Amino acid sequence: MKEVRIQNSKEVKRIHAQLFDQFGFSDKLPYVFLLSNRDRLNIIHRDMEQLPLDQLRLDSLGLYFATITDGELRLSIDGSQIIGPHATKNIVELSDEEFSTYIKGENMELHEEYPIGIYLVKHRQDFVGSCKISGKKLTNFVPKARRLKVVNA
Repeated sequence: MKEVRIQNSKEVKRIHAQLFDQFGFSDKLPYVFLLSNRDRLNIIHRDMEQLPLDQLRLDSLGLYFATITDGELRLSIDGSQIIGPHATKNIVELSDEEFSTYIKGENMELHEEYPIGIYLVKHRQDFVGSCKISGKKLTNFVPKARRLKVVNA
């Protein structure tokens, strides 16, 4: 069973600092952060904080927000939609053609080179997830269940 731990104020400050460092996000999120033993961060409404979470048998609770990998936050699709509109850096914008490849879950070569790191993925006005970029190589993190499946006719 997955164990979930509520993040204390010091840990939440660290999360906000990481969001600022990685994406230039300076707002404060009004959520309770839960960290699983698999380094997955979920967010829940503050009212849920009143429940005796340590006494409940839960597999998951709240909205999957991010995974902590190698000291970096890799935002989920939903996490990117919350953070993206207020982010000021580490955003890669995809063309229609690139987005078509991205939403199928494929890795791709970009037209320009970027510093190594985790980036928010934007298509037109929408934030659609996060990826890792190393030079011109984009590594895709779209979950299999959310990929566009193309059937050849």
